[in-house]
Amino acid sequence: MAKWTAGLRVSETRAGVLVAWAASDGFTALAADQPGGACRDGMRVAVQAAVSGLMTSLGYTVTGTLNGDIIVLVKGGDGD
Repeated sequence: MAKWTAGLRVSETRAGVLVAWAASDGFTALAADQPGGACRDGMRVAVQAAVSGLMTSLGYTVTGTLNGDIIVLVKGGDGD
């Protein structure tokens, strides 16, 4: 499996678009040193909240995936 480039990734799905976040190796290394590990997913959560909030405010339906990414549904999309 190819490694993702760090940052926001948007790709097409049957239902709409998949929005995913991948932290850089540097950020991951810094976050790994933090007590409790909560910082590790902090950036991902912040990005997902911002994208979800923006797309919802623009009238799109947003749903989550099992691995924590989000799907922005097109009109008539079913989330598959």
